[in-house]
Amino acid sequence: MLYVNNQYKGPELTPDDNATYDLMLASMKQADLFPIRDFAYRKVLNSAPNDHWRIMMHDNVIRQREKYPELKHIYDKKLADYASLEETSKSEDAMAKVEADCEAIMDKLDAALGNHKWIVADTFCLADIAWLPIFLRLEMIGVTIHSDGRRPNISRFIDQWKQRPVFKTAIEDHYEDMAPQMAKLKK
Repeated sequence: MLYVNNQYKGPELTPDDNATYDLMLASMKQADLFPIRDFAYRKVLNSAPNDHWRIMMHDNVIRQREKYPELKHIYDKKLADYASLEETSKSEDAMAKVEADCEAIMDKLDAALGNHKWIVADTFCLADIAWLPIFLRLEMIGVTIHSDGRRPNISRFIDQWKQRPVFKTAIEDHYEDMAPQMAKLKK
């Protein structure tokens, strides 16, 4: 996101002052490291049928590894990654830690949003773009991060996003286009 912001014309999406810029970078790094895959993979493994996901992910990697043996080491890393995700998502202790870490992060973000209109400032920036997909994905897989007055600032943040014209074209329209494809995968 920083590269695109810095290389292409458009609205400036980074703060002017160094302290807020550093907060934005830290928030973006936290979003990058957020364990969204652990939540998503657990949801997939606990849903029935989950064969379509296995086919899309694991089995496709196996086929590609056979097709391109010179890249075996890359495909083996991906398979190890899937195995690690599966192990974590099936472990109640591991997922309890992931969930506790998520709760702490969400509380921190809600508190930050209590001080600003957006995540690191009153001005929209790249940190806001980094976090929205995580919030939406958590909602999509059924992880409650805000509701019934819980984390009202995150609720406000999501509502602010939904009011932006780009939300419809980048998010809502995309998911409408994807729904039929996802339904086919589940058959």
